[in-house]
Amino acid sequence: MNNKLCVFGAKTGTDIDALACAIAYAELMDCIAYLPGPFNATIPSSVRKWDFNYTTEFPTTATEFVMVDFSTPGMIPEKIDQDKIIKVYDHHTGFEEYWGKRGQIEFIGAAATIIFELFGDRAPSATIANLLYTAIFANCLNFKAGLTSDRDHAAFNKLKQYVTLPESWIETYYNEIEVGLIADPNTALNDDIKYYKNGWSIAQLELYNAIPVLDKIISPENGFAIVVDIGAGKNYLFATSSEIKAALTDGLGAKWNGDIGITDKLYLRKEIVKIMNL
Repeated sequence: MNNKLCVFGAKTGTDIDALACAIAYAELMDCIAYLPGPFNATIPSSVRKWDFNYTTEFPTTATEFVMVDFSTPGMIPEKIDQDKIIKVYDHHTGFEEYWGKRGQIEFIGAAATIIFELFGDRAPSATIANLLYTAIFANCLNFKAGLTSDRDHAAFNKLKQYVTLPESWIETYYNEIEVGLIADPNTALNDDIKYYKNGWSIAQLELYNAIPVLDKIISPENGFAIVVDIGAGKNYLFATSSEIKAALTDGLGAKWNGDIGITDKLYLRKEIVKIMNL
């Protein structure tokens, strides 16, 4: 193993896309995968039992670092020297100029697509294929997200030849994560908060059927929460601030009933951030 090279995720948390990217890149480059942020609800218990390796402790042997699935400097683990970061792979826009030539930041459905493309004609192991496959459909909201690209579709279809998952996996995945989310949606939202330069916080929850949680969501004071209803093809937005409500109405066409807004199409947080220039 190349102990001098480390691929890492954000200190704030690890979702299915970050997990897939880090584990896949580590296999491709035979290097260390460092995931200091806790796993969130997009990684169900069955996936956590798959055969993959990573560390939550800073790798002291590493001298070069690669970021995956995020590009916000404030989310970099404290012990990592930014001057030692040689590459940034992300699908969240906003820091392209900051990273310059080190960044490959592309506005597509899944960062996992970008990482899988690095494999070229090399076949990933079954576990890596399973992770990448899951991350792509999950981040593309089962391909209903507006930012889903032809590259996401191509990567997903190519991965089919390598996966060892049952045909019912997509349904199984959504059913499994929804059991926990429906029972305690606010904890899941709190685990997925991201902060922006205007001081707003934005939390996101993705469900195939959001109806069972709508009366449980607590609207944040200094931002808003997004509950993505994949099956219905729309978002529910939760906010108490009249300023934020007005901004979401102007930017997304949200229609409000009290503190709950509804959009007429699906928007992921990264789309909203770009649309509203947050």
